[in-house]
Amino acid sequence: MADGKKIQIIHAADADQHLGHLKKILDTFKEEDRIESYSTIPSDAVAQDAFNTIGKEDMLIMLLTNDILDKKPSIEAMMLDVKKRQPEARCAGVIIDNITYDPSFIAFPSSLEPVRTSEDMDAVWQGIAENLKKLFPKLVVPIVPPPPPPNDDIDTKTKPWWKKWLPYIFGIVALLAIFLMLQKCFDKTDDGPITPPPPATEIIAKASVVAPRSVQGNCPHKFNFKGTIKVSAPMTVKYTWIRSDNASAPVQSITFNAAGEKQVNTSWTLGTSYSGYQQLKIVSPKELLSNKAAFRLQCTPVLPPPVTAIDMRFTNTNLNGFIASNAFASQGIKRIFSNSNGLGYCPSTFPVIKGSGSSKYLSMAKQGNLNSCNTVYQNFEFERPMKRVTIYFIGAVVDYKLQAFSASGSALGVVGKQGSLNSVRSVTYTSTSANISRVRFGYQAGLNKITRIRASQ
Repeated sequence: MADGKKIQIIHAADADQHLGHLKKILDTFKEEDRIESYSTIPSDAVAQDAFNTIGKEDMLIMLLTNDILDKKPSIEAMMLDVKKRQPEARCAGVIIDNITYDPSFIAFPSSLEPVRTSEDMDAVWQGIAENLKKLFPKLVVPIVPPPPPPNDDIDTKTKPWWKKWLPYIFGIVALLAIFLMLQKCFDKTDDGPITPPPPATEIIAKASVVAPRSVQGNCPHKFNFKGTIKVSAPMTVKYTWIRSDNASAPVQSITFNAAGEKQVNTSWTLGTSYSGYQQLKIVSPKELLSNKAAFRLQCTPVLPPPVTAIDMRFTNTNLNGFIASNAFASQGIKRIFSNSNGLGYCPSTFPVIKGSGSSKYLSMAKQGNLNSCNTVYQNFEFERPMKRVTIYFIGAVVDYKLQAFSASGSALGVVGKQGSLNSVRSVTYTSTSANISRVRFGYQAGLNKITRIRASQ
């Protein structure tokens, strides 16, 4: 039995799947005698005295899911109270959803990425199991071989006398040799007595993130790291910091006039979301690595200012051929798509840029054929509602229509303009307010070449 080691799990109702993973791991731990038992406590049933039986080798694990947020502060307070009463007891949190946790607790997984965001949750739980194995090692029971059976076939009375005494003779010779070696060690030589070699120098390195380790907010953000170097004798230690992105800092030196410990510091400023670590590396007098001080940064995206006016000249674009429907989203045009007017005329057409130089224009074409279906209606959907829309075009000598629609799809009005094959014409629709979310332009079966679109609020 694993010396009575116990684990208690606190969970909310939305953690059933992950509770099952953890229970499967702990069932294996019981079979391997890593722990004696484990138990589960629903978060809404945790009482003030729920953890009174926690011993110094036990562990409390809280599954950090969205449904536990209301109870989380009181549960963490009780867990911290356990740490005060039993400093050797271990408190941990498993980050299932994107929830902050007390940095004094052990955090799983080691990447600090929420389990639910992983594409392979089974692999994440396997990693958590490996980390728990280090905290609850398997008991090793030494195997003592049985004594050899007595050999009743040998008649000691028939042995020669010298064979009976041979083991004793070897024992006396061995004791005499040891005595002579010890006497030689303590004899004085011309250089004085032989002194034993000095004890091996011990160096310990640790690293940690100055709280908080997990940050969600505006970027850039600066993380500060603290390292501790402890030595057992006077010496000069050379060290550096290495990072999870394979960057490293210059080698620095720190001198100890006596045994003790000193702190070193570094920082890392990031402008995008990232999960990583810093690690303290001792370069000399011997090489060793500290633990990895892991952190996680989730940046809140900074959105560009909204587009309140549009002036897109297709004659100036660098694009050619078929384009994405949202190719001009940054200019305020959310998407461009065709409209067969419900007649089934040239379905499945897509926006294209045709022509060259100052003769470029926007049209529609059938997939795979730039010169097919250039005569269908074109729809422009805006990122923000507009009040006034103007389209510049070249087309057949027919009456082209510009129709405006609201966000709900209701028609606001329509204006017309006769096209020309030799010169650019323009048509403008002005609404009573900024309520135009989409316009449709063209003439069914009439060549449709748009050189520019303007819109304003």
